[in-house]
Amino acid sequence: METSIIILGASFGGVLVVFPPLTSKTFGMKNPGVNYGIMFFGYSIGALLGPQIAARFVDQTSVPFSLHCGPCGSNCRICLIISCSGNVKKS
Repeated sequence: METSIIILGASFGGVLVVFPPLTSKTFGMKNPGVNYGIMFFGYSIGALLGPQIAARFVDQTSVPFSLHCGPCGSNCRICLIISCSGNVKKS
């Protein structure tokens, strides 16, 4: 239990560290405060709706939710790697 909480906290901290540079790289340096606010608002909406969607999914299916987390997480990682691989600057 404690390990899970530590991993969750580290993940949350990692996202907060990555958001400002990601926002400035994606939208530029014009209006960084507004852009960062919009990005963080999307993160909070996901935190609000994600557990509700997961709970509804578990209630409507007979398959445990943990069986879907592995493949879904793997697909997200693969998509992230593919999308970031084109943005690497070669020197």
